[in-house]
Amino acid sequence: MKKLRSYLGTLARSSFVHGVVAVASGTAAAQVIAMLVAPIITRLYGPDAFGQLGVFNSAVNLIAPAAALSFPIAIVLPSMDRDAGQLVKLSLLVAAVVSVVLGVSLLFFSTGIVKTMGIEVIQPYLVLVPLTVFFLSAQQVAQQWLIRMRLFGATGRVSVFQALAVNFAHVLVGLYQPVGTALIWVSSLGKLLHAGLLSLAARRRGTANPPDDASPPAGLREVAQRYRDFAFFRAPQEFVTAASYSLPVIALAAFVNPAAAGLYTLCQSVLGLPSRLIGSSVGSVFYPRITAAAKQGEDISRLITRATLALFAIGVLPYLAVVLFGPRLFALVFGSEWLGAGEFARWLALVHLSTMVSRPAAQALPVLSAQRFSLILSTSTLVLRLAALLFGLVRLESAVHAIAMYSVVGVVANLTLFLAVKRFSNRFDSDSSAERFS
Repeated sequence: MKKLRSYLGTLARSSFVHGVVAVASGTAAAQVIAMLVAPIITRLYGPDAFGQLGVFNSAVNLIAPAAALSFPIAIVLPSMDRDAGQLVKLSLLVAAVVSVVLGVSLLFFSTGIVKTMGIEVIQPYLVLVPLTVFFLSAQQVAQQWLIRMRLFGATGRVSVFQALAVNFAHVLVGLYQPVGTALIWVSSLGKLLHAGLLSLAARRRGTANPPDDASPPAGLREVAQRYRDFAFFRAPQEFVTAASYSLPVIALAAFVNPAAAGLYTLCQSVLGLPSRLIGSSVGSVFYPRITAAAKQGEDISRLITRATLALFAIGVLPYLAVVLFGPRLFALVFGSEWLGAGEFARWLALVHLSTMVSRPAAQALPVLSAQRFSLILSTSTLVLRLAALLFGLVRLESAVHAIAMYSVVGVVANLTLFLAVKRFSNRFDSDSSAERFS
Protein backbone atom coordinates (compact mmCIF):
# COMPACT_ATOMS: atom_id res chain seq x y z
CA MET A 1 0.00 0.00 0.00
CA LYS A 2 2.87 2.36 0.84
CA LYS A 3 4.46 1.67 -2.55
CA LEU A 4 1.12 2.35 -4.27
CA ARG A 5 0.72 5.69 -2.48
CA SER A 6 4.29 6.60 -3.35
CA TYR A 7 3.72 5.72 -7.00
CA LEU A 8 0.47 7.69 -7.16
CA GLY A 9 2.15 10.68 -5.54
CA THR A 10 5.00 10.57 -8.04
CA LEU A 11 2.54 10.22 -10.90
CA ALA A 12 0.47 13.18 -9.70
CA ARG A 13 3.59 15.38 -9.57
CA SER A 14 4.88 14.34 -13.00
CA SER A 15 4.98 16.86 -15.82
CA PHE A 16 3.33 14.28 -18.09
CA VAL A 17 0.20 14.10 -15.93
CA HIS A 18 0.13 17.87 -15.47
CA GLY A 19 0.29 18.27 -19.25
CA VAL A 20 -2.52 15.79 -19.81
CA VAL A 21 -4.68 17.54 -17.20
CA ALA A 22 -3.98 20.96 -18.76
CA VAL A 23 -5.03 19.79 -22.22
CA ALA A 24 -7.87 17.56 -21.01
CA SER A 25 -9.45 20.20 -18.77
CA GLY A 26 -9.83 22.68 -21.61
CA THR A 27 -10.90 19.97 -24.04
CA ALA A 28 -13.35 18.61 -21.48
CA ALA A 29 -14.97 22.01 -21.05
CA ALA A 30 -15.28 22.34 -24.83
CA GLN A 31 -16.84 18.89 -25.13
CA VAL A 32 -19.25 19.56 -22.25
CA ILE A 33 -20.40 22.69 -24.09
CA ALA A 34 -20.91 20.67 -27.26
CA MET A 35 -22.85 17.95 -25.44
CA LEU A 36 -25.12 20.41 -23.61
CA VAL A 37 -25.98 22.18 -26.85
CA ALA A 38 -26.25 19.03 -29.02
CA PRO A 39 -29.85 18.10 -27.98
CA ILE A 40 -30.94 21.61 -28.99
CA ILE A 41 -29.10 21.49 -32.32
CA THR A 42 -30.45 18.04 -33.22
CA ARG A 43 -34.00 19.28 -32.63
CA LEU A 44 -33.40 22.37 -34.78
CA TYR A 45 -31.67 20.58 -37.66
CA GLY A 46 -32.80 17.21 -38.98
CA PRO A 47 -30.75 14.22 -40.15
CA ASP A 48 -30.70 15.58 -43.72
CA ALA A 49 -28.92 18.77 -42.62
CA PHE A 50 -26.46 16.74 -40.54
CA GLY A 51 -25.91 14.52 -43.57
CA GLN A 52 -24.86 17.51 -45.69
CA LEU A 53 -22.47 18.64 -42.95
CA GLY A 54 -21.11 15.12 -42.61
CA VAL A 55 -20.42 14.78 -46.33
CA PHE A 56 -18.77 18.22 -46.44
CA ASN A 57 -16.54 17.43 -43.45
CA SER A 58 -15.68 14.06 -44.96
CA ALA A 59 -14.55 15.73 -48.16
CA VAL A 60 -12.43 18.21 -46.18
CA ASN A 61 -11.02 15.60 -43.82
CA LEU A 62 -10.08 13.42 -46.76
CA ILE A 63 -7.46 15.99 -47.79
CA ALA A 64 -6.65 18.14 -44.75
CA PRO A 65 -4.60 15.66 -42.67
CA ALA A 66 -2.01 15.29 -45.46
CA ALA A 67 -2.31 18.75 -47.04
CA ALA A 68 0.99 19.88 -45.48
CA LEU A 69 2.60 16.48 -46.24
CA SER A 70 2.59 15.75 -42.48
CA PHE A 71 5.54 18.12 -41.90
CA PRO A 72 3.67 19.74 -38.95
CA ILE A 73 4.00 16.49 -36.99
CA ALA A 74 7.80 16.85 -37.19
CA ILE A 75 7.78 20.29 -35.52
CA VAL A 76 8.25 18.66 -32.11
CA LEU A 77 11.40 16.76 -33.14
CA PRO A 78 14.27 19.26 -33.88
CA SER A 79 16.61 20.06 -31.00
CA MET A 80 16.67 23.76 -31.87
CA ASP A 81 13.63 26.00 -32.17
CA ARG A 82 15.04 27.74 -35.23
CA ASP A 83 14.89 24.49 -37.21
CA ALA A 84 11.37 23.85 -35.90
CA GLY A 85 10.49 27.35 -37.13
CA GLN A 86 11.65 26.37 -40.60
CA LEU A 87 9.30 23.38 -40.42
CA VAL A 88 6.48 25.79 -39.58
CA LYS A 89 7.24 27.82 -42.72
CA LEU A 90 7.57 24.71 -44.86
CA SER A 91 4.29 23.28 -43.58
CA LEU A 92 2.32 26.47 -44.28
CA LEU A 93 3.90 26.84 -47.73
CA VAL A 94 3.04 23.27 -48.75
CA ALA A 95 -0.50 23.60 -47.37
CA ALA A 96 -1.04 26.84 -49.31
CA VAL A 97 0.14 25.24 -52.56
CA VAL A 98 -2.04 22.17 -52.05
CA SER A 99 -5.08 24.33 -51.25
CA VAL A 100 -4.59 26.45 -54.38
CA VAL A 101 -4.19 23.37 -56.59
CA LEU A 102 -7.30 21.87 -54.99
CA GLY A 103 -9.26 25.08 -55.58
CA VAL A 104 -8.28 25.23 -59.25
CA SER A 105 -9.16 21.54 -59.71
CA LEU A 106 -12.60 22.04 -58.18
CA LEU A 107 -13.15 25.12 -60.31
CA PHE A 108 -12.70 23.18 -63.56
CA PHE A 109 -13.64 19.62 -62.67
CA SER A 110 -16.20 19.92 -59.86
CA THR A 111 -19.04 18.23 -61.75
CA GLY A 112 -17.03 15.13 -62.55
CA ILE A 113 -15.57 14.94 -59.04
CA VAL A 114 -18.90 15.12 -57.20
CA LYS A 115 -20.51 12.57 -59.53
CA THR A 116 -17.60 10.15 -59.17
CA MET A 117 -17.63 10.42 -55.37
CA GLY A 118 -21.43 10.61 -55.06
CA ILE A 119 -21.33 13.90 -53.15
CA GLU A 120 -23.68 16.01 -55.27
CA VAL A 121 -25.37 17.10 -52.04
CA ILE A 122 -22.47 19.48 -51.25
CA GLN A 123 -21.71 20.80 -54.75
CA PRO A 124 -22.88 24.36 -53.85
CA TYR A 125 -20.30 24.49 -51.03
CA LEU A 126 -17.24 23.17 -52.83
CA VAL A 127 -15.67 26.63 -52.83
CA LEU A 128 -15.26 26.30 -49.07
CA VAL A 129 -13.34 23.01 -49.27
CA PRO A 130 -9.84 24.36 -50.17
CA LEU A 131 -10.21 27.23 -47.70
CA THR A 132 -11.20 24.90 -44.87
CA VAL A 133 -8.35 22.54 -45.76
CA PHE A 134 -5.86 25.39 -45.31
CA PHE A 135 -7.50 26.47 -42.03
CA LEU A 136 -7.11 22.96 -40.65
CA SER A 137 -3.46 22.78 -41.76
CA ALA A 138 -2.71 26.10 -40.06
CA GLN A 139 -4.48 24.84 -36.96
CA GLN A 140 -2.31 21.71 -36.91
CA VAL A 141 0.89 23.77 -37.31
CA ALA A 142 -0.04 26.04 -34.40
CA GLN A 143 -1.01 23.07 -32.22
CA GLN A 144 2.29 21.32 -32.82
CA TRP A 145 4.23 24.48 -31.99
CA LEU A 146 2.30 24.87 -28.74
CA ILE A 147 3.01 21.22 -27.93
CA ARG A 148 6.70 21.84 -28.58
CA MET A 149 6.61 24.81 -26.22
CA ARG A 150 4.63 22.68 -23.73
CA LEU A 151 1.91 25.34 -23.64
CA PHE A 152 -0.81 22.73 -23.17
CA GLY A 153 -3.12 25.08 -21.31
CA ALA A 154 -3.31 27.48 -24.26
CA THR A 155 -4.69 24.69 -26.46
CA GLY A 156 -7.43 23.98 -23.93
CA ARG A 157 -8.44 27.62 -23.53
CA VAL A 158 -8.73 28.09 -27.28
CA SER A 159 -10.87 24.93 -27.55
CA VAL A 160 -13.29 26.30 -24.95
CA PHE A 161 -13.70 29.66 -26.66
CA GLN A 162 -14.09 28.08 -30.08
CA ALA A 163 -16.71 25.63 -28.78
CA LEU A 164 -18.72 28.45 -27.21
CA ALA A 165 -18.63 30.53 -30.39
CA VAL A 166 -19.46 27.72 -32.83
CA ASN A 167 -22.25 26.13 -30.80
CA PHE A 168 -23.85 29.49 -30.02
CA ALA A 169 -23.74 30.31 -33.74
CA HIS A 170 -25.30 26.93 -34.64
CA VAL A 171 -28.24 27.58 -32.31
CA LEU A 172 -28.70 31.22 -33.28
CA VAL A 173 -28.64 30.53 -37.02
CA GLY A 174 -30.76 27.39 -36.58
CA LEU A 175 -33.59 29.41 -35.04
CA TYR A 176 -33.98 31.24 -38.36
CA GLN A 177 -32.52 28.93 -41.01
CA PRO A 178 -32.16 25.31 -39.81
CA VAL A 179 -30.63 23.89 -43.00
CA GLY A 180 -27.39 22.18 -43.96
CA THR A 181 -26.01 25.39 -45.47
CA ALA A 182 -25.97 27.02 -42.05
CA LEU A 183 -24.17 24.09 -40.44
CA ILE A 184 -21.50 24.02 -43.15
CA TRP A 185 -20.77 27.77 -43.09
CA VAL A 186 -20.61 27.94 -39.30
CA SER A 187 -18.39 24.86 -39.18
CA SER A 188 -15.95 26.30 -41.73
CA LEU A 189 -15.76 29.69 -40.02
CA GLY A 190 -15.27 27.88 -36.71
CA LYS A 191 -12.17 26.19 -38.10
CA LEU A 192 -10.84 29.57 -39.22
CA LEU A 193 -11.45 30.93 -35.72
CA HIS A 194 -9.71 27.95 -34.13
CA ALA A 195 -6.65 28.26 -36.38
CA GLY A 196 -6.44 32.03 -35.79
CA LEU A 197 -6.64 31.79 -32.01
CA LEU A 198 -4.05 28.99 -31.85
CA SER A 199 -1.72 30.97 -34.10
CA LEU A 200 -2.02 34.02 -31.84
CA ALA A 201 -1.22 31.87 -28.82
CA ALA A 202 1.78 30.36 -30.60
CA ARG A 203 3.15 33.76 -31.66
CA ARG A 204 3.09 34.98 -28.06
CA ARG A 205 5.72 32.35 -27.24
CA GLY A 206 8.41 32.41 -29.87
CA THR A 207 11.13 29.98 -28.79
CA ALA A 208 12.02 27.85 -25.81
CA ASN A 209 15.80 27.80 -26.17
CA PRO A 210 18.38 30.27 -27.50
CA PRO A 211 20.54 29.31 -30.47
CA ASP A 212 23.73 27.55 -29.45
CA ASP A 213 25.77 29.41 -32.04
CA ALA A 214 25.45 32.11 -34.66
CA SER A 215 24.94 29.73 -37.58
CA PRO A 216 21.80 30.31 -39.64
CA PRO A 217 18.85 27.88 -39.44
CA ALA A 218 18.56 25.07 -41.94
CA GLY A 219 17.01 26.05 -45.27
CA LEU A 220 13.56 24.89 -46.29
CA ARG A 221 15.01 22.42 -48.79
CA GLU A 222 17.38 20.99 -46.17
CA VAL A 223 14.56 20.66 -43.64
CA ALA A 224 12.32 18.98 -46.22
CA GLN A 225 15.11 16.54 -47.02
CA ARG A 226 15.84 15.80 -43.36
CA TYR A 227 12.19 14.99 -42.60
CA ARG A 228 11.26 13.52 -45.95
CA ASP A 229 9.95 10.32 -44.31
CA PHE A 230 6.95 12.32 -43.11
CA ALA A 231 6.11 13.27 -46.70
CA PHE A 232 6.85 9.84 -48.17
CA PHE A 233 5.25 7.64 -45.52
CA ARG A 234 3.31 9.62 -42.91
CA ALA A 235 1.39 11.83 -45.37
CA PRO A 236 0.09 8.90 -47.46
CA GLN A 237 -0.74 7.09 -44.20
CA GLU A 238 -2.68 10.14 -42.96
CA PHE A 239 -4.56 10.31 -46.27
CA VAL A 240 -5.40 6.61 -46.18
CA THR A 241 -6.57 6.86 -42.55
CA ALA A 242 -8.71 9.89 -43.38
CA ALA A 243 -10.21 8.08 -46.34
CA SER A 244 -10.99 5.13 -44.10
CA TYR A 245 -12.95 7.37 -41.70
CA SER A 246 -14.65 9.39 -44.45
CA LEU A 247 -15.86 6.39 -46.42
CA PRO A 248 -18.98 5.56 -44.38
CA VAL A 249 -20.49 9.05 -44.64
CA ILE A 250 -19.89 9.28 -48.37
CA ALA A 251 -21.07 5.69 -48.96
CA LEU A 252 -24.24 6.13 -46.89
CA ALA A 253 -25.08 9.37 -48.72
CA ALA A 254 -24.44 7.76 -52.12
CA PHE A 255 -26.06 4.33 -51.59
CA VAL A 256 -28.79 5.15 -49.06
CA ASN A 257 -29.64 8.85 -48.53
CA PRO A 258 -28.27 12.00 -46.82
CA ALA A 259 -30.39 11.28 -43.74
CA ALA A 260 -28.53 8.00 -43.15
CA ALA A 261 -25.27 9.93 -43.47
CA GLY A 262 -26.66 12.40 -40.93
CA LEU A 263 -27.41 9.62 -38.42
CA TYR A 264 -23.87 8.34 -38.80
CA THR A 265 -22.41 11.86 -38.50
CA LEU A 266 -24.14 12.50 -35.17
CA CYS A 267 -23.11 9.06 -33.95
CA GLN A 268 -19.44 9.72 -34.79
CA SER A 269 -19.58 13.15 -33.20
CA VAL A 270 -20.95 11.83 -29.91
CA LEU A 271 -18.81 8.69 -29.70
CA GLY A 272 -15.72 10.69 -30.57
CA LEU A 273 -16.07 12.82 -27.42
CA PRO A 274 -14.11 10.51 -25.07
CA SER A 275 -11.49 9.94 -27.75
CA ARG A 276 -11.06 13.65 -28.38
CA LEU A 277 -11.14 14.44 -24.68
CA ILE A 278 -8.83 11.77 -23.30
CA GLY A 279 -7.10 10.19 -26.29
CA SER A 280 -6.11 13.45 -27.96
CA SER A 281 -5.02 14.99 -24.67
CA VAL A 282 -2.84 12.02 -23.85
CA GLY A 283 -1.54 11.95 -27.42
CA SER A 284 -0.57 15.64 -27.37
CA VAL A 285 1.48 15.14 -24.22
CA PHE A 286 2.67 11.59 -24.94
CA TYR A 287 4.36 12.47 -28.25
CA PRO A 288 6.96 14.87 -26.81
CA ARG A 289 7.25 12.64 -23.72
CA ILE A 290 8.14 9.51 -25.67
CA THR A 291 10.41 11.52 -27.96
CA ALA A 292 12.38 12.68 -24.92
CA ALA A 293 12.30 9.19 -23.41
CA ALA A 294 13.80 7.69 -26.57
CA LYS A 295 16.62 10.26 -26.56
CA GLN A 296 17.35 9.57 -22.88
CA GLY A 297 17.34 5.77 -23.21
CA GLU A 298 14.23 5.12 -21.10
CA ASP A 299 12.07 2.00 -21.38
CA ILE A 300 9.59 3.22 -24.00
CA SER A 301 7.84 -0.16 -24.30
CA ARG A 302 6.77 0.18 -20.68
CA LEU A 303 5.59 3.76 -21.26
CA ILE A 304 3.39 2.64 -24.15
CA THR A 305 1.88 -0.26 -22.20
CA ARG A 306 1.06 1.83 -19.13
CA ALA A 307 -0.57 4.60 -21.20
CA THR A 308 -2.58 2.03 -23.17
CA LEU A 309 -3.90 0.25 -20.07
CA ALA A 310 -4.83 3.56 -18.45
CA LEU A 311 -6.85 4.62 -21.51
CA PHE A 312 -8.64 1.25 -21.59
CA ALA A 313 -9.61 1.56 -17.92
CA ILE A 314 -11.02 5.04 -18.57
CA GLY A 315 -12.95 4.23 -21.72
CA VAL A 316 -14.34 0.73 -21.27
CA LEU A 317 -17.40 1.58 -19.11
CA PRO A 318 -18.77 4.54 -21.16
CA TYR A 319 -18.44 2.64 -24.43
CA LEU A 320 -19.91 -0.53 -22.93
CA ALA A 321 -22.98 1.49 -21.93
CA VAL A 322 -23.40 2.57 -25.56
CA VAL A 323 -23.12 -1.04 -26.76
CA LEU A 324 -25.88 -2.10 -24.36
CA PHE A 325 -28.27 0.87 -24.54
CA GLY A 326 -27.28 2.85 -27.67
CA PRO A 327 -30.69 3.23 -29.40
CA ARG A 328 -32.52 4.21 -26.20
CA LEU A 329 -29.85 6.72 -25.22
CA PHE A 330 -29.80 8.45 -28.60
CA ALA A 331 -33.60 8.64 -28.83
CA LEU A 332 -33.86 10.00 -25.28
CA VAL A 333 -31.14 12.64 -25.60
CA PHE A 334 -31.43 13.77 -29.21
CA GLY A 335 -35.03 12.97 -30.15
CA SER A 336 -36.90 9.99 -31.56
CA GLU A 337 -35.79 10.62 -35.16
CA TRP A 338 -32.21 9.84 -34.09
CA LEU A 339 -32.99 6.28 -32.95
CA GLY A 340 -31.11 4.87 -35.96
CA ALA A 341 -27.92 6.60 -34.86
CA GLY A 342 -28.03 4.47 -31.72
CA GLU A 343 -28.02 1.29 -33.83
CA PHE A 344 -24.85 2.49 -35.57
CA ALA A 345 -23.41 3.50 -32.20
CA ARG A 346 -23.55 -0.01 -30.78
CA TRP A 347 -20.93 -1.14 -33.28
CA LEU A 348 -18.96 2.06 -33.58
CA ALA A 349 -18.43 2.18 -29.81
CA LEU A 350 -16.09 -0.81 -30.16
CA VAL A 351 -13.89 0.81 -32.79
CA HIS A 352 -13.83 4.14 -30.94
CA LEU A 353 -12.66 2.42 -27.76
CA SER A 354 -9.92 0.57 -29.64
CA THR A 355 -8.87 3.79 -31.41
CA MET A 356 -8.60 5.71 -28.15
CA VAL A 357 -6.67 2.91 -26.49
CA SER A 358 -4.22 2.63 -29.40
CA ARG A 359 -3.40 6.37 -29.38
CA PRO A 360 -0.06 5.96 -27.50
CA ALA A 361 1.03 3.28 -29.99
CA ALA A 362 0.15 5.55 -32.91
CA GLN A 363 2.06 8.46 -31.36
CA ALA A 364 5.15 6.26 -30.97
CA LEU A 365 5.40 5.39 -34.68
CA PRO A 366 7.61 8.36 -35.75
CA VAL A 367 9.94 7.81 -32.80
CA LEU A 368 10.32 4.12 -33.71
CA SER A 369 10.85 4.94 -37.42
CA ALA A 370 7.89 2.67 -38.16
CA GLN A 371 6.02 4.93 -40.55
CA ARG A 372 6.42 2.50 -43.45
CA PHE A 373 4.59 -0.15 -41.41
CA SER A 374 1.92 2.40 -40.50
CA LEU A 375 1.31 3.15 -44.18
CA ILE A 376 1.00 -0.55 -45.03
CA LEU A 377 -1.42 -1.18 -42.15
CA SER A 378 -3.55 1.87 -42.97
CA THR A 379 -3.75 0.95 -46.65
CA SER A 380 -4.76 -2.63 -45.85
CA THR A 381 -7.37 -1.37 -43.39
CA LEU A 382 -8.81 1.03 -45.99
CA VAL A 383 -9.20 -1.76 -48.56
CA LEU A 384 -10.88 -4.09 -46.06
CA ARG A 385 -13.18 -1.34 -44.77
CA LEU A 386 -14.22 -0.39 -48.30
CA ALA A 387 -14.98 -4.04 -49.06
CA ALA A 388 -17.01 -4.34 -45.84
CA LEU A 389 -19.06 -1.24 -46.60
CA LEU A 390 -19.79 -2.22 -50.19
CA PHE A 391 -20.72 -5.78 -49.20
CA GLY A 392 -23.09 -4.54 -46.53
CA LEU A 393 -24.70 -1.76 -48.56
CA VAL A 394 -24.86 -3.44 -51.99
CA ARG A 395 -25.07 -7.18 -51.31
CA LEU A 396 -26.85 -7.24 -47.94
CA GLU A 397 -28.68 -3.92 -48.52
CA SER A 398 -28.29 -3.08 -44.83
CA ALA A 399 -26.65 0.05 -43.47
CA VAL A 400 -26.36 -1.45 -39.98
CA HIS A 401 -24.61 -4.59 -41.24
CA ALA A 402 -22.26 -2.45 -43.31
CA ILE A 403 -21.28 -0.33 -40.29
CA ALA A 404 -20.91 -3.46 -38.14
CA MET A 405 -18.40 -5.05 -40.53
CA TYR A 406 -16.63 -1.72 -40.96
CA SER A 407 -16.24 -1.48 -37.17
CA VAL A 408 -14.91 -5.02 -36.76
CA VAL A 409 -12.19 -4.31 -39.33
CA GLY A 410 -11.24 -1.18 -37.38
CA VAL A 411 -10.95 -3.06 -34.07
CA VAL A 412 -8.69 -5.71 -35.62
CA ALA A 413 -6.52 -3.00 -37.21
CA ASN A 414 -6.06 -1.14 -33.92
CA LEU A 415 -5.17 -4.36 -32.11
CA THR A 416 -2.62 -5.13 -34.83
CA LEU A 417 -1.15 -1.65 -34.44
CA PHE A 418 -0.66 -2.06 -30.70
CA LEU A 419 0.94 -5.51 -30.96
CA ALA A 420 3.29 -4.38 -33.73
CA VAL A 421 4.35 -1.23 -31.85
CA LYS A 422 5.04 -3.33 -28.75
CA ARG A 423 7.37 -5.51 -30.81
CA PHE A 424 9.08 -2.48 -32.37
CA SER A 425 9.49 -0.78 -28.99
CA ASN A 426 10.96 -3.92 -27.38
CA ARG A 427 13.50 -4.10 -30.18
CA PHE A 428 14.23 -0.38 -29.82
CA ASP A 429 14.80 -0.75 -26.07
CA SER A 430 17.09 -3.74 -26.63
CA ASP A 431 19.16 -1.86 -29.22
CA SER A 432 19.40 1.20 -26.95
CA SER A 433 20.55 -0.93 -24.02
CA ALA A 434 23.19 -2.59 -26.18
CA GLU A 435 24.50 0.81 -27.29
CA ARG A 436 24.66 2.09 -23.68
CA PHE A 437 26.67 -0.91 -22.47
CA SER A 438 28.88 -1.34 -25.51
